[in-house]
Amino acid sequence: MSEQDKRTLRQIEKGASPIGGTQTGGGGEKRTCPLCGGTILPRASKCTFCGTFVSGAEASVVETPIPDDGASSSAAQDTRGTALVVVPAAATIVLWVWIFRVSALEHPMLKLMVVLFLNSLFTGLVAAGEARKLKMGLLKEPRTRFDFQAPIWFVILLFAWFVGYPLYHLARAGHGLGRFLKAGLVIAGIFCVSFLVNMALIFHHESQILADLKRREAELLSKPLSDFIVEPPAPAPTPVPQP
Repeated sequence: MSEQDKRTLRQIEKGASPIGGTQTGGGGEKRTCPLCGGTILPRASKCTFCGTFVSGAEASVVETPIPDDGASSSAAQDTRGTALVVVPAAATIVLWVWIFRVSALEHPMLKLMVVLFLNSLFTGLVAAGEARKLKMGLLKEPRTRFDFQAPIWFVILLFAWFVGYPLYHLARAGHGLGRFLKAGLVIAGIFCVSFLVNMALIFHHESQILADLKRREAELLSKPLSDFIVEPPAPAPTPVPQP
């Protein structure tokens, strides 16, 4: 307990009522806390009983500064918006750096689908978390036609990413988060084109390999069977023993 609080308690024990109007004595005019009614000493700037900051002779309440959560909320929204753009951008880089160079014999289509699944999973998780914060689908008056709840957004982005990703950016723009709208639409187009190009290249390489195998098979079948019969080498002459 501070010295100021101890002096206040001693004044109360001497007969000063903690509740009431302004009182005199004890070195000056006492004041009454407008919230709890406690007695505040002349030089005190804070009520001992409820902790309210006061100022002036009539103990007018001084508003205690409250930390503004808007800055932290805005920073969190910017982080989620950045993640929504960075994840498909990174997936696009992986498509061109890794999948584009994978041999046709190393299951490139399977790896392409793994990249698509991971991209859909991570963007779906980020979008679902943001939709829960924005209370999408829970408001009485939906702000957009695509105002779905968080689980629905997760399912849409997981199984229909090419449609759900642009729609989610439009939905979050309807909630006042349109900062990453253009970037999201651009990266969605780039990822879609990159995915389709890599898929077309994989099909093209596989078709070339199949065509080459069929050509070799036809060449082998067109040859006579005698070409495949290997005659055993003639036996070496047996040396005649000398008498």
